[in-house]
Order: sequence, then structure tokens, then C-alpha cells
Amino acid sequence: SNGNPNVGGDFTLSFAGSETQHLPHDADASELKVALENLATVGIVEVSQVALEHGQKQWAVTFQTEAGDLPLIVPTFGRLTGSNAKVTVDQTVQGTAATLVYDGSVNPNQRQL
Repeated sequence: SNGNPNVGGDFTLSFAGSETQHLPHDADASELKVALENLATVGIVEVSQVALEHGQKQWAVTFQTEAGDLPLIVPTFGRLTGSNAKVTVDQTVQGTAATLVYDGSVNPNQRQL
């Protein structure tokens, strides 16, 4: 949210074609983590949150189980209320192309990066 004390409503996040349930504008890191990990396109993520001035929040999401240069999370914030309320996404670390290699074991689902 933009830090306006009158901000309310909710937003969603989409990743690789799956969308979270509606999240409250003041969601904490654990709510964001659960919502993202409930998506079919996400395995395990680490989510941290920093409180900024004027009531703004910043969440950092680190993908723990997805490999490669991943697409950005896409926010939908049309249900937020308040002056200039919005959600933005920035990439802080770009992934690199991944190569998955079958290790020759009996378990073809076991992968090595």
C-alpha cells in the first residue's frame, strides 16, 4: 500500500498462470508465504517484510525450489481503496538459466542442478 492511513481493500498476486486468493492490504509475511505456496506453480518461498515510513510495507520473496530465470510476480490491486493505493513488483536478483540433469538413479524424479 502507499502509506495512506485510509488504504484498505485487498489485492492478489499471480505467478506463472496461477493467482492467489485475495490478500488484505496489510498482509504480513506469513500470509503472503502461505498464499504463494498454495499456488500450483510455486513450491517453497521465503518471504520477509519491512515496514517503511507512512505505513508502507515492502515484502521480499525468494523462490527456494524454482530454478532458472523466473517470470515476475504480477499484482492485481484494483480492489485496494485509498488515494493512489497500489502494489508494485521489482526484481532484485535475476535468475540464470537452469539445467536439470537426470542423475541415473532409480528415481527419475530426483533432480540435480
